[in-house]
Amino acid sequence: MIVFLTGLLGSSQAGLTTVGYTVKNNLGQVVAARTTQGVVEIGGGAYAVNLNFEDNKDFVVVWDNGATPPRLAFSIVDTRTVDLTSVTNNLNTVAEAVSDVAESIDNISDSLSGLQIDVDGLKEKNQRRVANDPINPSIIQVDIKKDNAPDWSPANIQEQYQVNIATDSNGDVIRYGG
Repeated sequence: MIVFLTGLLGSSQAGLTTVGYTVKNNLGQVVAARTTQGVVEIGGGAYAVNLNFEDNKDFVVVWDNGATPPRLAFSIVDTRTVDLTSVTNNLNTVAEAVSDVAESIDNISDSLSGLQIDVDGLKEKNQRRVANDPINPSIIQVDIKKDNAPDWSPANIQEQYQVNIATDSNGDVIRYGG
């Protein structure tokens, strides 16, 4: 596999004819000794070369400016290929799993909606709003009766709370949206 590689040594390294590279494998062993063959400057201290690499391996190209001590840059090359059939099969499996999860979420959502309707109905059935407080007309008393209580006697009240509602200066309830 032919790969176009660049090594950026920096603008202070522009115009050098001594730039070279060494190719090492993933174990750090030299697989191609240092050479300047084929290296061209592409501008501003960046150098490039076309190299032919063995398939299904990975390499490190170590660039240097040819000086002592050297200025270094690195290029990483990975020629390992991917089996697209395997990737496609894996993606299809993931897509099916996501579809199953989405369907489960829809079912849960439907169940929760039904439960909310049931709770709202129970709440309305066991809830009453008592007339406004004559001293403060913006307060409404709300009583909630115990489940299956036969009447609204004080012994059958499970909870009481007050709600402030918006009123105008005359104490009339301000209604929104109809």
